[in-house]
Amino acid sequence: MKRGAALWTALGLGLVLALGAGAGVIGCGRGERKPEPGSSTNQVEGPPLDRKLMLSLATARAYHHQADVYVADGNNEAALDVVRKITQMTWPDAPEAQEALDDAFARLAKLELAAGRAEEALAIAKRRLEAPVAESFFRSNLISVQGELLKARAEQLDATDRGAASALRREAIATFQRAIEMNERLQLRLLEEETQP
Repeated sequence: MKRGAALWTALGLGLVLALGAGAGVIGCGRGERKPEPGSSTNQVEGPPLDRKLMLSLATARAYHHQADVYVADGNNEAALDVVRKITQMTWPDAPEAQEALDDAFARLAKLELAAGRAEEALAIAKRRLEAPVAESFFRSNLISVQGELLKARAEQLDATDRGAASALRREAIATFQRAIEMNERLQLRLLEEETQP
C-alpha cells in the first residue's frame, strides 16, 4: 500500500482544502481538490503510515477544521492560534509530517496577511523555508505563498517607498519562478515514474 494512499485515509479530503478556507484567506478555492500531505508527486512505495503519524495527521486535520469555523465566524485571531498549534506539535520523523508542516505554515502566513501583518507573515514563511525538506507540492505551495506575501508587502509600501516596493516585486517574481521550477521537476519525476515498467 502506498504511504500517500494511507495518508488520504488518515486525512480524508479536509486538510489541504483548508488552504481555501474562508473569505479568500487562502488563495486556492475550497472547491479545488489538491494532493494531501504525503501524496507528493515523488512519493514512492513504502510501509503503511505508523499510528503516531496517522494520529498526528488526524489532529492536524481537526485543527484545520476548527480554524475553518473561526474564519467563517470572522475570528481570524482564533484561527491563527489554532493553526499555530499544528506547527507546535511534536511530529514523528516522516516526509508526510514535513508536508503537513509546510501546509500549516503556509496557512498561518496567509492568516497573518489577512490580519494586515505582512512582515510577520513573511517571517513565518521564511523561517519554515529554512527547514531542509524534500521537494513536494506543499513545499512548492509554501514558496508560492511567500511570493504572494512579497507582492502584498510591496503594495503596502507603494505609497511611502516606491523603490523598496519595486525591489519586493522583483523578489516576488523570482520566488514564483522558484515554485514554477520545482513544479516542473516534480512533473518530470511523475512522467518518469509513469514510463517505468
